[in-house]
Amino acid sequence: MKHLLLTATADISESLRSRWFLIYTLVFGGIVVALFMSGLTESRIMGFSGLSRMLVTYIQITMAILPVFVLITTVRSVAGDREAGIFEYMLSLPVSLSVWFWGKLIGRFIVVFMPVLLAMLVAVAWGAGKGVDIPWSQVFYYTG
Repeated sequence: MKHLLLTATADISESLRSRWFLIYTLVFGGIVVALFMSGLTESRIMGFSGLSRMLVTYIQITMAILPVFVLITTVRSVAGDREAGIFEYMLSLPVSLSVWFWGKLIGRFIVVFMPVLLAMLVAVAWGAGKGVDIPWSQVFYYTG
């Protein structure tokens, strides 16, 4: 368990040093701002209105974009580790391949999920500030 957490922590710190985390944050934050500026919270379609419609649209867009970001950054990370010799170095230590793999997976999940979650929480805070009814059941459903 210790090696898993160390591998995940190393991957998270590596990801935060790279520019991908900033790009994630700007893209998903920009999507939320664009959805608010487009007036999506003021329209009503098929029973969804207000912040619930904006959250549904945000999740749909995120589900389309997120796999591409995950694939790009994970492939770059694993290939970069292999080219730099970190992969062989890590496996020469008492770290098994499965622990290294799961540590990478957990680290990437946290790094990719954080901007999405932060953008959603900003949307909820913005909606609360504007006096929009907040669909708490949807917020809790989408955040896990």
